[in-house]
Amino acid sequence: MAVAASIFVAAYVLKFGSLNTSNDPGDWADFATYLSGTVGVSAVVATLIVLVRTLCQQQELLNSQEKMLNKQAEQISLAENQIKDEEVRRKVELAYSNTVTMFPYMFESFIKYLDKGIFPYADEDGFAKELVSEFGTYSPTAREVILNPDFVFRMVSEEPGEIIESYIARVFARVEVVFEYVTKCLKVDEGMKDYFSIYLDLEDDKNIDNEDYDFYFRCYQALLIGLEDRESVCKGSKYLDLSDDFSSANNEFSKWQKVGEAIERRIEDTQINLI
Repeated sequence: MAVAASIFVAAYVLKFGSLNTSNDPGDWADFATYLSGTVGVSAVVATLIVLVRTLCQQQELLNSQEKMLNKQAEQISLAENQIKDEEVRRKVELAYSNTVTMFPYMFESFIKYLDKGIFPYADEDGFAKELVSEFGTYSPTAREVILNPDFVFRMVSEEPGEIIESYIARVFARVEVVFEYVTKCLKVDEGMKDYFSIYLDLEDDKNIDNEDYDFYFRCYQALLIGLEDRESVCKGSKYLDLSDDFSSANNEFSKWQKVGEAIERRIEDTQINLI
């Protein structure tokens, strides 16, 4: 900038004046006008150039920082995905390991429970008499009760609510345990369905002892539908391919759904009476 000013002053002196200092204010006014039109404009232009270069450098720096931040975000995302994949892998391995170790015993317990007598509680004499009248014993097996939803439906309207609800819960106790375990494992990896089908006939193939254990899950699913347990019904539909409505059928499943609906209605009526 100083060089440009020197050139403009020298040009002015050579053109319009001499080396002697003028005492005329007009000369100084003309000289000032000259400087403002030359040096001043040059200064403004130089300032603009510097400003533009500075802005460009800042933009390049921002772009560079943005690229670096994007790269870091990609690396963080990649690391998070790797961690998630590792967690999923470990969950799958743990589910497979636990299933192979535990499920055969769980399944054996489930089978034994189906043939286990379900006793009424000691203070349920009236209900015990109904069991004897229907099954010839006051301790029918869980299998026998599940296969006779008509009797259970009749008892829902005749017996005190807490008695029949407690009894039904005990009838389906092992079915519920296996249902919850299987759906939990399939939530981790639906590929395990082939393994469970070997035991439970989930794919409509023959299982290890040629019995359709899937039937008991359908009865339990139907009961849950009637009880409006939507969370459990969704698990059964999603992971076990069970229907979310058996009302149109005329079989044990639709009857168990009616049992659940009858229990749910009585619960609602009880709550209304309490209000």
